[in-house]
Amino acid sequence: MLASSGGAEEAVQDPLSRALDQQVPEAPEAVTDPLARKARAPTGPITLDFGSSTLSKDSQDSDEPEVDDAGLQTYASYGQLVGPPSYEESVLYDSVVNASNGPGGSASDATVAAKPALNVSVTDPQRREQSGVFGMQSGYMQYKVVTKSTLSSYKSPECVVRRRFREFVALDQLLKAKFRGYFIPPRPEKNAVEGQRMKDGFIEERRSSLEKYLCRLAAHPEIGPSEEMRLFLETEAELASDINWLMLQPPQQSFLEGAARLPKQLFGKEGVPQPAEVLQPAKKSADIMRMMREGMQGFKNELYALVDMPEDEKELRCQTKLLEMMWDQLSDTSRVAEKLVKKFERMGAVYGDLGLSFIKLSKYEEIEGSERARFTDTVSCARALSCDTKQCGIALVRLARLARKVTNKMAQDLGELHDYMYFMPSVQRALATREQAMLTLQTLQSQQVAKEKAVEDMEGGGERPVTGDRGKLRRMETMKSEIAGLESSVMAAKAEYEKIKAVNFQEVERFKAQKAADFTEMLCSLACVQAAYAERSAEVWASVARELGATEQQVAESRAGMPNRGIRCETGLMGR
Repeated sequence: MLASSGGAEEAVQDPLSRALDQQVPEAPEAVTDPLARKARAPTGPITLDFGSSTLSKDSQDSDEPEVDDAGLQTYASYGQLVGPPSYEESVLYDSVVNASNGPGGSASDATVAAKPALNVSVTDPQRREQSGVFGMQSGYMQYKVVTKSTLSSYKSPECVVRRRFREFVALDQLLKAKFRGYFIPPRPEKNAVEGQRMKDGFIEERRSSLEKYLCRLAAHPEIGPSEEMRLFLETEAELASDINWLMLQPPQQSFLEGAARLPKQLFGKEGVPQPAEVLQPAKKSADIMRMMREGMQGFKNELYALVDMPEDEKELRCQTKLLEMMWDQLSDTSRVAEKLVKKFERMGAVYGDLGLSFIKLSKYEEIEGSERARFTDTVSCARALSCDTKQCGIALVRLARLARKVTNKMAQDLGELHDYMYFMPSVQRALATREQAMLTLQTLQSQQVAKEKAVEDMEGGGERPVTGDRGKLRRMETMKSEIAGLESSVMAAKAEYEKIKAVNFQEVERFKAQKAADFTEMLCSLACVQAAYAERSAEVWASVARELGATEQQVAESRAGMPNRGIRCETGLMGR
């Protein structure tokens, strides 16, 4: 993910990136009747959420039919006939999952240059009680935030603080106000209903999401070493009571203050916004008159398309459209990736179901077949058939276990698509900030031009006004004073616009480079795991072929891609 490093990977059930829970194998059970098929509770299928409807654009329902998971019941019960995987099998499974970490298997090996300056982890959630309304007790969760830093601005190399969720919200709001135009990683959403229930699954999901959020912030080249992050990670007291934190808050006006200013603005007493006010969006300033003027200016811009727009602004507008198209492509790709993972999961379930059927068939041949073979003098054939069928069943079960490991790894790798789709609203918001700053600048410039024209009209085309007209002189002096104030505000707004524009250019380039690196690493990992899975599957089937009587030459020819000769076993299942 963009700017994500410095923290241990955690399974996060987030709308953007939900990792897969490890399934606990069932304990082996004794089977009295191999033909008896008892209904058993299936192990939960792997749940995926690549294509969140709240984030994907123009999402369409899948045209594929619903997959019947009834076969998962029998697949889940194969543990009763096959014991837990041996050490060799565990090594086999792990070698496939870790294939992307081998030599040349990961693109990140070449990009990791140094240890990150900030390493953040969120652990140990604890419940705290507080007095609510009418003396009622309410609870909230506090999370332990441990930071290991090599930055000289920190007091110590390791800081430990406790934070509640609303302090993470305060950090997010402060960063959006201070770092206008930056692609700020989105914070986890607040779920009020689940937050009140305080279930273990929800708490763990939120803890993991908060850790991922802080790691992304810490890895950002500008936000990571900022004063805002340092105070959040280092201040032991609550942020609401810390004077240094309060000093960082931008000045804000309430809606009532803005409403109180409106009559004065209508009568011309306060018609010019201050330079400090234009540095913040109109919605944050609570200036009703300013919001009305900017709304009118935006309507004019849409009605009369700007033809004299600067070239760099046109380029950024083009980048905005390209990013919107990429958002659509990410949404489509995420849905396809979800189908791929589900199909792979289903294939593993079918392997396990088929292997279970073979093992039960082997059990039947061993007991019932041998008993009836006494009357036909085919006892040896029945035993051989039972042994060979069991070998095939065990191989299928091994492949089912292997496919389950690979499915988990595939979902983790392809989850990068969902992470970027979840990040796209923040990208669009940062680019819209520049357009809003440009709108503020245009509004002030239009207001300045209108006042200058009004002064020229009052002067009568260069003629001096009548000396006795004191009201006209007073209005002219007032308007000239407002023009001087507008000049200062225009300069401040232009500087803010140029700053945000430069930040947008910088962030777009960084976003492209990071996306290319992350997607390359994702595809390399996916390709390595798939190649390792195919290789290990071939090894399993080659072992079965040897057990069924195939020679090494036949196995080698088959693996070398010589299907014309095939494997004709003189002994074993095929020969008998």
